[in-house]
Amino acid sequence: MTTTIAIHSFRRGTGKSTIAANLAVLMADSGLRVGLVDANLQSPSLHLFFGRLDLGRHPTLNDYLAGRCELGMATINVTSWLRPSPAGALFLVPASGEAVKILESLRGDYRAEALSEGINALSNDLGLDVLLVDTPAGLSEETLLTIVAADRLLLLLRPDHQDYHGTGVVIELARRLGASKLMLLVNEVPVSFDTGEVAMRVETGFGQPVVAALPHSEELQMIGSGGLLVRRLPDSPSSHILRQVVAGLV
Repeated sequence: MTTTIAIHSFRRGTGKSTIAANLAVLMADSGLRVGLVDANLQSPSLHLFFGRLDLGRHPTLNDYLAGRCELGMATINVTSWLRPSPAGALFLVPASGEAVKILESLRGDYRAEALSEGINALSNDLGLDVLLVDTPAGLSEETLLTIVAADRLLLLLRPDHQDYHGTGVVIELARRLGASKLMLLVNEVPVSFDTGEVAMRVETGFGQPVVAALPHSEELQMIGSGGLLVRRLPDSPSSHILRQVVAGLV
């Protein structure tokens, strides 16, 4: 049975896609069959982490949602793209960076339930152990449906007052909608802060477990979406912390 994990944040710029891509690779390293879905249709980026600047004519999540293909046709087995190769397998469902398809998604010309339906079918067809969904920041009907349908919700935030407020809103909505297990990850903690103390305060304030508090990383900023931290710098402090996060998620 597939464990579905929605990765979400109330505000943009929390490093959500970076975390999603690196966690997916680490899960595949552990021997799992992993799916990674870029549901951030307005600002897609997951394919960039795997060195693909242009998807060419390959179908994307946009095409599935518009009814032009099955979700399996939009799925790419990126296992062979990774060096070293993982013990498991990694399948990516990218979103399109084409302006016309981004505009199509902004119009919302598809059923909100379509993503959840496609994810369930894809998980069964590929025999996935875990499937990560990188959701768009903020709140929408599609995002809330994804959060509720997921087995776990990993909510990212920065130590910032606006992030705290927005995260509180998401947690309240998730509780009311009956969302499953919710966990927090604090990212971009200033180096002058004590990450353990930040994690404790956030956990106490929201009454939800904090799986990790990641300090600001210059190396991660330099890599950006141009690669994978856990492959470029596997022995970095952030890579070690992300391995601990994986252990707590699966």
